[in-house]
Amino acid sequence: MNKVSYRYAQLRVWAVLSLLLLALSLLGGMIARNFERLETMRAYVSYAHHIQQVAADIQASLTGNFRDSVYRV
Repeated sequence: MNKVSYRYAQLRVWAVLSLLLLALSLLGGMIARNFERLETMRAYVSYAHHIQQVAADIQASLTGNFRDSVYRV
């Protein structure tokens, strides 16, 4: 009887440890996937910032050309 009780307790410990390991591996996979998504989003934000900077440069250039042409006339 005592040996069966010990075996049952040991089985429960292994089941809990297995579930814990499964949960940790799932969380690790989710973290890795979210990190990849964040890197992709960071790249998109950087690209959008670059586009905005180019648009601002074009606008400044056009404004400068318009101002120069108005003062020349």
